[in-house]
Amino acid sequence: MVAGWVLVWMCVLSLIFFVCSLRTNIALVAIFFALVGLFGTLSGAYFLLAGNFDKNASSASTFVKVSCSCRSSGTCLLTLLGGRCLRVYRVTGNVVEPCICVARHSGLPVADTAW
Repeated sequence: MVAGWVLVWMCVLSLIFFVCSLRTNIALVAIFFALVGLFGTLSGAYFLLAGNFDKNASSASTFVKVSCSCRSSGTCLLTLLGGRCLRVYRVTGNVVEPCICVARHSGLPVADTAW
């Protein structure tokens, strides 16, 4: 039961970070969007199992399968590529252009989404 609450609060925290990252860059938006889905479905599975294990076992397994598909589908690939793009951009110190969406001589963050 405690693990379910931890996942709920991680989902809330990821949602807050998702909303705050909307004006920062696309890579962080993709990362936190995937985390909100992952933590939400896993917490749902934990609470279904905590309620009544015998009745809700099949529903909880469906929730776990959905959370695994969040991790292994294109959303995860997008998240990994976004994180890698940010990491390379940060390590190289703006010397190398890791993403095609960044102008070489601009001082903007990677894939800036500021309006």
